[in-house]
Amino acid sequence: WHPPYDSIEEPSEIVPKAIFSSIWDENKQFLREKHLYSESFGHFLLSISKDKPAEGNADLISVVLQFVFDVLIHAKEKSLLPAFFDLLMGWVRGPGKLEVCQSFLDDISNKDMANVHWIKVVLLKCTVLEVRRKFVELIGAVFDAVCPVSRISYYEEVEEEEEEVQEQVESKMSDASGEGIGGEA
Repeated sequence: WHPPYDSIEEPSEIVPKAIFSSIWDENKQFLREKHLYSESFGHFLLSISKDKPAEGNADLISVVLQFVFDVLIHAKEKSLLPAFFDLLMGWVRGPGKLEVCQSFLDDISNKDMANVHWIKVVLLKCTVLEVRRKFVELIGAVFDAVCPVSRISYYEEVEEEEEEVQEQVESKMSDASGEGIGGEA
């Protein structure tokens, strides 16, 4: 006896097309990256990265971040994960930390890059508690490094916005007072 395969619908017919194509694209991307970034590549990347300073190595930082958050956290073998998180934390807390932190924040907030999904994937979908903890620790260290330096600019922007709002209010008030009641002057 054979089950009636002819009467079974294709998965692409059951699942909505947008969801099916999204999952299909994610799986293709992951398989591509899995073969490109193998475990031996992880060892190689770690060996060339651990002695390099963060300052002036934006491309290396970007590759390490992509390897960790796009490939390594999904890998079956996660033995390199602690070493990579230690490397990233060293860069975030060491010399040139502002460049690293700003680059990380730019990557994670740039809507045009695929990296925007890191927050959602790591914090909401990742089932490995230690990965989520290390990611939160990394983000906390990034904000600890960037906040004291950029806090001044936050106040400047707020003051500029307040001045603009005040000018707009005064403009509206003068327009309203010149019109009179019912729009008659």
